[in-house]
Amino acid sequence: MVLMCETPAGDAHDVIHHRGEVVAIVVPIAEYQQLRQAAEEQRVNEEFDAAHADYLARQEAGAIRYVSHEEAGRQLGLPTR
Repeated sequence: MVLMCETPAGDAHDVIHHRGEVVAIVVPIAEYQQLRQAAEEQRVNEEFDAAHADYLARQEAGAIRYVSHEEAGRQLGLPTR
């Protein structure tokens, strides 16, 4: 999420001042919802990127091993059909 420390020049949003400083900006609900959606999408993308980087590091280190379905069941002690 990008936080702003001051409003851009020419911004048409209403602002709330307290002791000479801008403490809040009034935005339409639709714009607020767009900002929330964008922040959520960014969070999800960052989590995915971190998980993917972890997977690639584990793969490169040789920590990931593939086994057949039957072998996985045997290792887990599941009954065979």
